[in-house]
Amino acid sequence: MAVSIRLRAVLASLICIGLAPAALALKSDRQQVLDVDADQLDAGLEDNRAVLKGDVRIKQGTLLIHAAEATLTQGEKQETRRVLLTGAPVTLEQDLDEGGRLKASARQVDYDVSGETIVLTGDASVSQPRGDLSGEKIVYNTASGKLNATSTNGGRVHLKVQPKTEKPTP
Repeated sequence: MAVSIRLRAVLASLICIGLAPAALALKSDRQQVLDVDADQLDAGLEDNRAVLKGDVRIKQGTLLIHAAEATLTQGEKQETRRVLLTGAPVTLEQDLDEGGRLKASARQVDYDVSGETIVLTGDASVSQPRGDLSGEKIVYNTASGKLNATSTNGGRVHLKVQPKTEKPTP
């Protein structure tokens, strides 16, 4: 059960571009300037969509995201509905409040805000100081905390949990 809670916090901190609440991610990052750099931007007011293409780099504090393409979809009230990141692979890194660094990668990361799901697809992996999770697909429901990892074609899901280290008492 402790593994599930820890991984839930890790996955919630993956998509931190003003979207999902970050349980373990460096909280001060949310107050930093969001800096986005890409080769091309296509945006339309009528379809409430922005597409960034070509070596997309997103930085906010210690959060670093690299992708080939990022598509952001907003609702009528300018609320973010969906963020789709694609690449070979998409990589995400961020410092954690408890120390250490979270690293994740997948060929595609899809955050459906209204569906309350984050889906990492294609050689998906999440690594942080307390453990690692990898598989072909990792699905995390941000509302229920349910986590599902699968692999195909004879592949396997891999979970590695580091032993809890005791903090010295002063």
